[in-house]
Amino acid sequence: MAETLQQTLDYINEILPNKMNTTTIITLINNEQRKLWRNMTSTSLYEMYTVANQELYTLPTDCDFEMITENGILVGGSTNGSTNQTFRAYKYAGKDDYAGDYVYYEGLSDTYGILPVPTVSNKPIHIRYQPRPTLFASTDTAVQFNLDEDYIELIKFRVMSRICKSGNNPDPEMANNYEADAMELERKMKLRKARDKMKINRRRISYREGWQG
Repeated sequence: MAETLQQTLDYINEILPNKMNTTTIITLINNEQRKLWRNMTSTSLYEMYTVANQELYTLPTDCDFEMITENGILVGGSTNGSTNQTFRAYKYAGKDDYAGDYVYYEGLSDTYGILPVPTVSNKPIHIRYQPRPTLFASTDTAVQFNLDEDYIELIKFRVMSRICKSGNNPDPEMANNYEADAMELERKMKLRKARDKMKINRRRISYREGWQG
């Protein structure tokens, strides 16, 4: 089960008793999320469906167009989610690129455009993307992070390091210890992410099978 903001705040305040205002700690948490998410977060799978003669589609609210990592449209197999589905990968076309066959592009208002325009409806479109993190307000204590456990742990280390550097009596030694813990965890996470990317690249082909998540 994902961790809530309140659980993270409770952990920080128990491990590192402090006098910092809760709102300030939440700001530190949000700042760390903004720094980390583009390079560190895992991907999510989003499914939508073609509409005949419709070229532009709305992306999920937590998806920035530039954070799409993979996409494909069903070209063979059942549409009922079975494992024998075959997807055609679409290539990115920028504003100055020739809009050839089987490309996707950024439409107005961060929409997802595909060419050629679908001629039939209800074919699954699968998009993998890095979702934006949940940025918290002070009233969002029951809201959960949309990050994996390791990322939340990294944020805790970084925030506790910032707390140790703050106030009238900063503790640079403790701050350095938390920062060292954060750096070691980040190193391991980047290594794992690089290994996962290599595995994906080895099996990357034009037609995707079994995009179930």
